[in-house]
Amino acid sequence: MRIVLGTVPFLVLILLSWKFHQRGGSWRASILSAAVVWGVAVTVITEGLSSLRLLSFWWVLAAWLAVAVAVLAMDHGWDRPATCDGPTEAWRVGRWWLALAGSAVILLATGFIAVVAPPNTWDSLVYHMPRVAHWIQNGAVAHYPTHIPKQLYLAPWAEFAILQAQILSGGDRFANLIQWLAMLGSLLGVSLIARQLGGNARSQIVAPVICVTIPMGILQASGTQNDYVVAFWLVCFAYYACVFTKHEDGLWDARKAWWMGASLGMAVLTKATAYIFSVPFLTWIILDSVWHRRKHLWRTLGIVALAVLILNMGHYLRNMGVYGSLLGPGREGPFVYANEAFGPSALISNAVRNIVLHLGTPEERVNASLESGVRWLHAQLRADINDPKTTWLHSPFHVTPPRAHDGLAGNLVHSMLIAVSCAMLLRGRALRRRADLLAYAAALVAAFLLFSSYLKWQPWHSRLHLPLFVLWSPCIAVIWESYRRMTGILVALLLVLSVPWVVYNNSRPLLGPDTVLSSSRVDQYFSDRTGLREPYVTAMRELRDTGCSRIGLWIGGDGGEYPVWILAGQAGGERQARIEHINVKNESAHLRSHARDSFDPCAILVITDLPSIPVPFPFNGSVYRLRLRAPPVVLFVRE
Repeated sequence: MRIVLGTVPFLVLILLSWKFHQRGGSWRASILSAAVVWGVAVTVITEGLSSLRLLSFWWVLAAWLAVAVAVLAMDHGWDRPATCDGPTEAWRVGRWWLALAGSAVILLATGFIAVVAPPNTWDSLVYHMPRVAHWIQNGAVAHYPTHIPKQLYLAPWAEFAILQAQILSGGDRFANLIQWLAMLGSLLGVSLIARQLGGNARSQIVAPVICVTIPMGILQASGTQNDYVVAFWLVCFAYYACVFTKHEDGLWDARKAWWMGASLGMAVLTKATAYIFSVPFLTWIILDSVWHRRKHLWRTLGIVALAVLILNMGHYLRNMGVYGSLLGPGREGPFVYANEAFGPSALISNAVRNIVLHLGTPEERVNASLESGVRWLHAQLRADINDPKTTWLHSPFHVTPPRAHDGLAGNLVHSMLIAVSCAMLLRGRALRRRADLLAYAAALVAAFLLFSSYLKWQPWHSRLHLPLFVLWSPCIAVIWESYRRMTGILVALLLVLSVPWVVYNNSRPLLGPDTVLSSSRVDQYFSDRTGLREPYVTAMRELRDTGCSRIGLWIGGDGGEYPVWILAGQAGGERQARIEHINVKNESAHLRSHARDSFDPCAILVITDLPSIPVPFPFNGSVYRLRLRAPPVVLFVRE
């Protein structure tokens, strides 16, 4: 019964979509508008209950039931969604039903994997999911002492949504669905953007096909990274921006500004890359308003800014309290996110290396030739290809074969498709006359260049590019709409090429010896680090034998913390044990642990590659003797 209650927030989302549709909006626009309202509700419920330290099962359930009652009661006064769509959608699908069917198969397959498999991407086990476990334990999303600062300062909206379902269901069975729902929403959103860009019914079918077949998107849709979530909110923002720029009558509507602001607010509350990707679209809005002499530009921008500020205020204040910065420290120890050198050479270097992340092939000779070409270009620029001022520390550039991993996969075919589409747009006289299409494409190019100019190159940047590939989908579909036969071939090719990415996800394979259909859930948590399963399981079994329920945790910065919560039976907040970080030396060390009394562990779990660990282990005036050493896990128990 408890797990069924985890669906309550999702049922409210369905209810909202139905209510918006009742007001005359198309189904697609209604679902997008409902998602925005639902996202705001997630934020308000989380921040509101957290401020009172009431993030617990009954309070969260009561909050969502109150939202459901409010939605049902508001039969009058609902505003029609901010859309130019009519109340009906007369799609002439014809032979394109196969494209929709293929997309549905991918969507259903990834959704099935999302429900069956646990969260197991290593990044998720390091900070995405542990922060949720700490919030449930603390009854609040306030910052807490931790050895892994990313659990604190990184934008939290995706984890807010996971938190709601995890508190209600008592486990992480629905954690992966947040990314999958973002994929579903993005498919609807890109079809609407295609319509706003002047695309016909066929373009509105092709755009979701292009989107659903993005390899990185397929891999991420069944996990708990947050790149698809930020992509969805940016899709909403881009759609409402298109709606705003379509109105050339000079009339101003505060509702349009609110929809843009709420979408953008949740985008930046999900991932800081949204700040970068949104700047060109905001510039487009400003230039369009100036060109058409809109009288209320500053009022519009004010509402957008206010919505962003209100939605992010809680996270901003928490970061300011610990780091003195809205976005956190901007670094991970010696690793700095932003470029330390700027100029044409730095921009070209980063842009080229970011593009090449998607061009790796299974053929090593091709990869070697491509890498040689990039090195030659850097020689002409007189730039170091691994310059630490523009490159993530200890991450040398190499062209690698494709990997079906949601942190490293490239989008080769889609990258080529973007390049060809840009050429078609520039060469096609009729296409160049479509100002909105040209402006939209220019905004995406500018977003990529801005990304490359600001952030240091990293080998895993391909996952951060996912929002750009999603946003390119409607633009590509509209550019290709006059080539019906070529578009049909393209759609078939994309659907066929997507099959390996669907069934052979490295972390969550649908087929093969380690399939999610037969592997135990515990085994799947360690699919990215199979060698760590035995040390973790052995240490936690030994810990259970001691009967200790107060566990001190000393963990390295890249240590997978979440399996500790799972193996201790704590992920759903059953409160059988308490887990807290000890010996914290970073900026969060001064924070309170939120325990009702001082934390006095009876056992200490050390997960680190450090060669020297004091034996016996002293802490808070007590001595802890060695109970188990199973590198990198070491267990100490108080004498």
